[in-house]
Amino acid sequence: MARHTTITEAQILEAARDVFLEEGYSALTSTIAQRAGVSEGSIFKRFGTKESLFFAALQIPRRPQWHDDLTTRTSSGDPEANLAAICGSILVHVHVMLPRLITTMGTHKCSPGRDPFAGMPEPPMVRDRRILAEYLRTETAAERIYVENPELLAEMLLGMVVHQAFQLYTTRKDADEDELRSIATKMVHALWCGIDPNSNRSSVEEVL
Repeated sequence: MARHTTITEAQILEAARDVFLEEGYSALTSTIAQRAGVSEGSIFKRFGTKESLFFAALQIPRRPQWHDDLTTRTSSGDPEANLAAICGSILVHVHVMLPRLITTMGTHKCSPGRDPFAGMPEPPMVRDRRILAEYLRTETAAERIYVENPELLAEMLLGMVVHQAFQLYTTRKDADEDELRSIATKMVHALWCGIDPNSNRSSVEEVL
């Protein structure tokens, strides 16, 4: 007798995420069930309601992976390469999360008050700016970089990253992780060299 294939909750959430991102909240649960390879009843048995499935599928992680990268890169390695890698990790994260956030916050049919950031002690962008600024401040104290205003530089770096992610989203251009990290490396290098006319222009052109 053939065994029935067990579909995990993670597989259902992945299918639901894909469908909701394609069609929004109006997507049919029957479409999601077909994509996941389960019955519609199985979905409701596990998640109760379509709304619960929607928010579970498009959930924003409470702690991004790139926060851990800051710890491993503090006071070691090449400062510019570290900053490029950190910004690359942030861009990879935002590139994945931005469609979820836009889809979630743009949905008005769900219960009011379903904030994707509910329960967080501070808004993610405020938290991320603070954490990145702390890293920059630590690197400056170790004389590995010189940053006059860590908060402002953190704001600038996050702004560049979010802009790139939003541009990719609005132009419907997908990018793999290598391409995203390459974009971040070029942005950081351009900022690193600055707009000083006495900076090494040849090194900028090589990277760009």
